[in-house]
Amino acid sequence: MTGIDSLTWVAAGGILRLFDFGRWTIPLAAWLSPVFLIHFARLNDPLLGAALLWLVMALAGYFALRGVIPLPGIALSCRPSPH
Repeated sequence: MTGIDSLTWVAAGGILRLFDFGRWTIPLAAWLSPVFLIHFARLNDPLLGAALLWLVMALAGYFALRGVIPLPGIALSCRPSPH
């Protein structure tokens, strides 16, 4: 596959990821986003796939949880992970 086809998979998965948790929850997106993101990861080099998946999921998490968690600006992305 070409790079454009690969980016289409990650873009579709990233957009759906915005709607599978957080402020805007659509249950179908929770089922479909991993399908698109895993397909993207399997099409690419493991290191590139993992790096881009991390970036897409971090950005989706930032925008989906903005306003849900009352933290100002960049503090939302610097929060410690819950254990």
